[in-house]
Amino acid sequence: MTIGEKILKYRKQAGLSQEELADKMNVTRQSISLWETDQTVPSLDNLIMLAELFNISLDELCGTSAKSADEAQSLTPEKPDCLVCAQTKYSVDLIKYINRLSSKNFYITSIFAVILSIFLGISIIISDVNSVYLIIVIFVVIIFLALIIRVSLSLKKRTAELFKLRPNCVAKVKLFQNYFDLEVSSDNTYSQSTIQYSEVKKVINSDKCILIYYGNFVVPIEKNLPDTNYDLIFKLLNVSGENAGTTQNRKIKILLLTAFIISLSSIFMALITTAISRQFSPLPEFQYTFPEHMWVFFIFVPLPLASAVLGIVFYIKKYKCKKNIIAGFIMCALLMIYGSFTFAFTDKTAHDFGYVRQLEQIISLELPDSGYISRAKNTDSTTKSVAMIKFDNADEIYSIVSTDGRFSDDTDFIPLNFINAYYVSITSGYDYFMLFDATDNEVEVAQQHRYIFLAYNKNKNILFVLDFVK
Repeated sequence: MTIGEKILKYRKQAGLSQEELADKMNVTRQSISLWETDQTVPSLDNLIMLAELFNISLDELCGTSAKSADEAQSLTPEKPDCLVCAQTKYSVDLIKYINRLSSKNFYITSIFAVILSIFLGISIIISDVNSVYLIIVIFVVIIFLALIIRVSLSLKKRTAELFKLRPNCVAKVKLFQNYFDLEVSSDNTYSQSTIQYSEVKKVINSDKCILIYYGNFVVPIEKNLPDTNYDLIFKLLNVSGENAGTTQNRKIKILLLTAFIISLSSIFMALITTAISRQFSPLPEFQYTFPEHMWVFFIFVPLPLASAVLGIVFYIKKYKCKKNIIAGFIMCALLMIYGSFTFAFTDKTAHDFGYVRQLEQIISLELPDSGYISRAKNTDSTTKSVAMIKFDNADEIYSIVSTDGRFSDDTDFIPLNFINAYYVSITSGYDYFMLFDATDNEVEVAQQHRYIFLAYNKNKNILFVLDFVK
């Protein structure tokens, strides 16, 4: 029976899992697995510790009549020659540098989202969209800024805790053909483990150090030792591991990260494009017509969908890309939901210029014959319709409004709180106003009067019309 088979046997007899034994030995679970499958052999210190844990003699564990530790050591097969080794002493500056590199993708993504949000906010201001959307953008910016600050403070806290728990911490790395040994020691702790290159998730080769990511750990190899072949270290880690950061794998990871960022930003791009679409539309714009342009969201569905498909393809190939799949499908759903608002609200607005002819008859005012109109119907129980009309001939409508005695350049003639405060705020910068009592023109519900409120903006060439009952 081999040493590995005996370790497996005595571990099961002791009722220990690989994780539990690893914790007692202060090594990784992978090291226990490698010992039990005879891929590597425990060091002499670990053999002695195993014998003590299993309450057996070193002779029983090694299966010989060894009477001394030196004889037991002779039973341990010699490891192949170490190809290259390095040693790193942890410092505050090194830990901060590692944290910056490790959080680089997060910071880039967050800053990119903040920039997009600010750009979206500017677009909303320029497009004169309802302030609710601007508040949402400001909220998103605050959230991302808070996340950046929180992560930065968390990294500083972790750095302080590390030096408190492990003073004078030193990491020693010995690289072999298919694996590397790691020893981490400090004033009050020590751990030793063997890591296969296939367990390495990624490798970052910066100007200051090489970072090896495996499991939930990161091992730095600082580039400060003379006569150390750091190119060989990076080559060993890259060539031997399945997902250890080869050139092709790095390109794939960059592709997945780019797709993920684009997927998250697709909804911002859709909002910006919607705002631009409204800006260049000849139709007068106000809050009720915003959903008419939201079909634009469907155009951006392929972006998160492509990210999700890429995520599925490379997840099958054992890449860590769940975020692409999850974010991709969530963004697809949101884009389609928002895009469907165009069809859900299609009967809420109208652009029939014939309404102007009806308005002429009601208020006995001759208006220009051509232009564009946006009208919302039955917005609430007291509002029959809200319309914004932009006439082709600005001079003609201005001449009509400015010479009609029923229009005033001030709203003092309107009773206090007579008109909805929201519509008063919309027309606060307008130049001419009229409040027409249209009750006599048709039979109204008892105790209710019908009014037509008109406001004209000379600079924008917009006639605002509010048809309501009071």
